Amino acid sequence: MKISIANLKRLIREATSSDNKIETGTSLDAQVDRYLASYEETATQVKKESIWRGSTKRLFEADEDETDNIKTQQKDSDSIDVEKFTNDVVRLIENYDSLLEVQSTLVRRAHNFLIENGYTDDVVKLFETSLREQHGIVAGMVKGEVEAEDFVAPAADRAGPEVGGAGG
Repeated sequence: MKISIANLKRLIREATSSDNKIETGTSLDAQVDRYLASYEETATQVKKESIWRGSTKRLFEADEDETDNIKTQQKDSDSIDVEKFTNDVVRLIENYDSLLEVQSTLVRRAHNFLIENGYTDDVVKLFETSLREQHGIVAGMVKGEVEAEDFVAPAADRAGPEVGGAGG
């Protein structure tokens, strides 16, 4: 089985995304658009060679007016592997929670909302502190990371009774 470089890159990107390395972006639209562009690129690679051959042949056979029409022509099913694109979109739909950074995007949007509506830095900091301390939410982090970061290990001399070990 052969796999293209683009497919290999996509698979690696998706594999690392599922390890809590979530796609970042300023809006959900921007995040989804990046995925769709990537899926389109992968799906069109399959068809590129046939398009190039067909376009080249038409360019050599067409007069100048026809050449302008060919350049502005809409893309059809010969330019994209629709099934590949569809499968990638379905994977995004089914795994959006691990591929898109919904929570952090909403936190950033609320943060920006406060700033854009004239609230002071103190209000913004209180908002972020409240989100973190009362709800365990920080932009760019999943809840487990926030909890782990907030956990303070006890000092070694106060860690508790010794269990096992030699001596007495």
